[in-house]
Amino acid sequence: MWASWNWLGVACWTLAVIILVFAVQNIRKRRLKMLVTEHRRFSGKNFALDLVWIIVLVASFGFMTYATFLHSDNIDNRHAIELKYSYRTLVMQTKGDQGYLVRVHNGAGHNPIQTYTYWTEGSRYQISSQTATISTGKKIVPAEAAAYPWQTKALDRVDKNTRQSFVAVIRATYKNTPFNGLGLHAGRAASYHELIRLPSDLFVYIDNPTK
Repeated sequence: MWASWNWLGVACWTLAVIILVFAVQNIRKRRLKMLVTEHRRFSGKNFALDLVWIIVLVASFGFMTYATFLHSDNIDNRHAIELKYSYRTLVMQTKGDQGYLVRVHNGAGHNPIQTYTYWTEGSRYQISSQTATISTGKKIVPAEAAAYPWQTKALDRVDKNTRQSFVAVIRATYKNTPFNGLGLHAGRAASYHELIRLPSDLFVYIDNPTK
């Protein structure tokens, strides 16, 4: 963490907590002094100071909450996000007389999630349909995955070289910048998606088809 700008976020959150503790103690001390020594329950000066502390606390915690939990950058924001691409060539598998490139397992429940399993040379991968899309049409990138900034020229080249049998991976990571560090995001994953390219639906094997 300390090798990245995330230390800035830790320092700012620590400062915000220190301000909160100091503000509470200051408000309590002044109110007790007003009651004991001045025998008053209200003071315009104390009220103004209380209001200033409240504004400072709301501003500091509001800004840090936004930077840490609410702020998110678009995946194509090159100033904040770093994109990395990789490509994997699929290897055919067999099940009886059927050859397939991807095995699909259907999940259960009201919102079933599919699990995709595929093989490359010497490796086996498994991923859910939440972070992967199967493409079997004329267009390499279907509508479901069009929101990601794919490298179209590279996809065309790999599509020809592998005969439409590959997996394209896009990995988005927050850059190590001061603002990303302020939100404790620097160096962390922002998004991930896999595009599984197949010649046709015939190369998909479903091991538990729905009835």
